[in-house]
Amino acid sequence: MYKKLNDSITIRIRLTLWYVFFLAMTILAFSAYLQFQLQNSLFTQVDAALQLAGSQLLVDVDDTVNPPSLRPMSQTIVDNLNQTLFALRLVTQAGEVTAEVGEFPAFDVAPSDGFQTIVDAGIHWRVYTQRVITNEGTFDVSLQMAQSLDTVDAAQQSLNQLILVGAPVVLFVAALVGTFIADRLLRPLNTMTRAAQQINATDMTRRIDYQGPSDELGRLAGTLNLMLNRLESAFEIERRFTADASHELRTPLTAIKGQIGVALSRTRTQNEYQATLMHIQHETDRLIRLTNDLLFLARLDSSASNNHEESMNLTHLLEAVVDQILPIAHEKGLQLRCAIPENVIIMGTPDHLIRLFLNLLDNAIKFTPFAGVITLASQRHGNEIEVSISDTGQGIAQEHLTKIFQRFYRIETDRSTQIGGTGLGLAIAYKIASEHQGRIEVQSQVGHGSTFTIYLPLGKRS
Repeated sequence: MYKKLNDSITIRIRLTLWYVFFLAMTILAFSAYLQFQLQNSLFTQVDAALQLAGSQLLVDVDDTVNPPSLRPMSQTIVDNLNQTLFALRLVTQAGEVTAEVGEFPAFDVAPSDGFQTIVDAGIHWRVYTQRVITNEGTFDVSLQMAQSLDTVDAAQQSLNQLILVGAPVVLFVAALVGTFIADRLLRPLNTMTRAAQQINATDMTRRIDYQGPSDELGRLAGTLNLMLNRLESAFEIERRFTADASHELRTPLTAIKGQIGVALSRTRTQNEYQATLMHIQHETDRLIRLTNDLLFLARLDSSASNNHEESMNLTHLLEAVVDQILPIAHEKGLQLRCAIPENVIIMGTPDHLIRLFLNLLDNAIKFTPFAGVITLASQRHGNEIEVSISDTGQGIAQEHLTKIFQRFYRIETDRSTQIGGTGLGLAIAYKIASEHQGRIEVQSQVGHGSTFTIYLPLGKRS
């Protein structure tokens, strides 16, 4: 129940409630401070008045008798004292009252110098006591003056009433103002929410049009637009990838179906059936390679890919790759030269790096004519190891160099020949290099061969 209620409360209501709550706490604390300061100020004034009156009334103490008494006062003074609820008396240390003017509150305790606050008949009194000191000496008697605190209590009650009446009004106005402020602050957020709700997979071109300042909401809008740019790019890549994959998968399947259809259209000779089966086998192998490449790329793209890097000797790995590719090069009449330094240690996934170098060497063999030369060289450059694969093949035109690492991108002349692959080999190589925090660069000139250079960080990476 509480969770449902909490989920139904909007941010605007929460901001308003928190604003009103903290304002109420502030008013409460400030009211307590005002009460304390008012009481302290009024008590200071009453104490100062009692001290002044005490020093002035000492002259009315008759010290010709022992114990001293008060000289007679005029009726006017007595009436003024009664009207202001001011009283005085002389009292011995034993508590015996020797003289009294006005209605002094009940206070039977033996006097002690200083100020005291007492309650008599529901009335608060402030009492000041001082020893009687005259020209004749100090007597064992004290002058006590009492002032009613009704004015102090009345001032405090007035302040309390003002707080009790004013605080709810202030909080109500604050709630309205808080709601207005929260609404204005969150209005751009509502606009962004509506704009985001209109963006879907079929229309990724819309963006959040935020015209406000570069504050938190402005940065949020900018971040969302950047995220939408990345999503649009990812969706576009996915669309192209799906379209290209469908096309590439359809081609061998169509060829297989066509061959089967032709073979079944009439009775064939054994040689014709064998040729058909060999063609189907060729297309099936191509289909398997394409499927394996697609699955491998999907694993590389997946965040859940379980690639375990380890410290490895790149020199040994390159030597193993060369041993694997050397028979294919010799079969085509190509010369494979190697210049690999000893004991090059890197962090990486061996299977993936083997595939990277095999893909590049396989490309070099495919596009290098008979009696050509392929060179595999490696050298250190600072914190990187540079591995270059050069060939004396047909080369690549400049307009294709920026696109050859795209998935399914193949030069048109390659598509028309049997040496053309799936169009994923270089894309896989590029992805593996990026996975190892490295990069691939290519230099090529038509008719003079190509050089692919892989840069990988040396040693253990953080």
